[in-house]
Amino acid sequence: MIISMAAYTVLGLVAAFSTNYWVFALLQAPIGLATITALVTGNTLLQSHTSASMRGRVLSLWMLMITGITPVISPVVGHLGDWLGPRATVMFGVICVGISTVIITWVIMHTDSLRLRFDSPRRGWWYLERRRVTDEITMPVK
Repeated sequence: MIISMAAYTVLGLVAAFSTNYWVFALLQAPIGLATITALVTGNTLLQSHTSASMRGRVLSLWMLMITGITPVISPVVGHLGDWLGPRATVMFGVICVGISTVIITWVIMHTDSLRLRFDSPRRGWWYLERRRVTDEITMPVK
């Protein structure tokens, strides 16, 4: 899900800054694929990690956030488009998804005690490792 949101952000930025119509049009297929991947993954995670008695309530809130926010945010995006042009409306959506991606990644890494390591010749350029409990706790010196 995070990879698809990051792909949406990068592809959306390229599409927003493209000056050629055909480049913009060709980028819409991978942007759509990233969008559908993120939505399907999120929906699957919600359904599989929610108890049967609460699933309907949780999914109704999920659908409210996906479709119900449209009447609230559409006038803002429309005004932004009138004021700054269509490129700004694309950038607005991309920036919102990019900020969400960063926040979700931080929350997952914080709750799962993960950290990103760079520069390890035996494991590649980068890898994720789980923090040890002793890394976070400083022992008092007696």
